[in-house]
Amino acid sequence: MIGVWDTVGALTTSPRDSFAEFLGGTYQWFARRFKPGKGRHLRKYDTDPDGHPAINVTVDPSVWERWHRDPAYRPRTLVNKGLSPPTPKPNTQNP
Repeated sequence: MIGVWDTVGALTTSPRDSFAEFLGGTYQWFARRFKPGKGRHLRKYDTDPDGHPAINVTVDPSVWERWHRDPAYRPRTLVNKGLSPPTPKPNTQNP
């Protein structure tokens, strides 16, 4: 199990599919039969379900770090919004 402060482990381990794990997979089985989108719910990045703008939306820096480290890691909510990691700032300090 990853410790709360184990940022390296959090960046290198595979994400868990909690949707598939919830209630031993029973919820996933029912949700896929009765809900659109194979039962999964993806929130919009910057609006609520009624289209009202969200306030103080941020992306944790660890998400962008993982994005840079793992070409297969692309959170669908961010991709659907057309977001990509910020360009790293150049090092302006003299060696």
